[in-house]
Amino acid sequence: MDYECDIGYSRPDGTTGPCLESETRLSDEQKKVALQELQLEQCDEFGYYEVSQGYRKVPGNICIGGVDLNPYRYQCTARGWLASWFTFRGIFMLGVIGAICYYGWPVFEAVLLLLPIPDPSDIKDKAKSYGNKAMEMVGAGKKNE
Repeated sequence: MDYECDIGYSRPDGTTGPCLESETRLSDEQKKVALQELQLEQCDEFGYYEVSQGYRKVPGNICIGGVDLNPYRYQCTARGWLASWFTFRGIFMLGVIGAICYYGWPVFEAVLLLLPIPDPSDIKDKAKSYGNKAMEMVGAGKKNE
């Protein structure tokens, strides 16, 4: 198995069914308050918070692909989203994209010039002529009646 039940979730009566939220002595209002406090802590620390699907990956598991039961990740604010870009990885990716655009533009432009892209004015004229022919046919049909 790649996933096990997350903290606060369990399988009913030890079955192999889905992980369900465990019973607690907290009221619904207390659960909401605790969840909001946890989300605020995560927002302050990471800039995002996670919502569990009831599963967590088994430690040491290196499987790739398949069903993704990892927690959903939500950005807290635009600041958190921007902060995620100002990591080493984000800055590196922006640099790579910038270099590709700057140094690769002559190649990209040459490919665009070689592509057989039709002239838009030619397409516009053809569409007008087809429309005029259709109007003539419809108009000619009405005259015969």
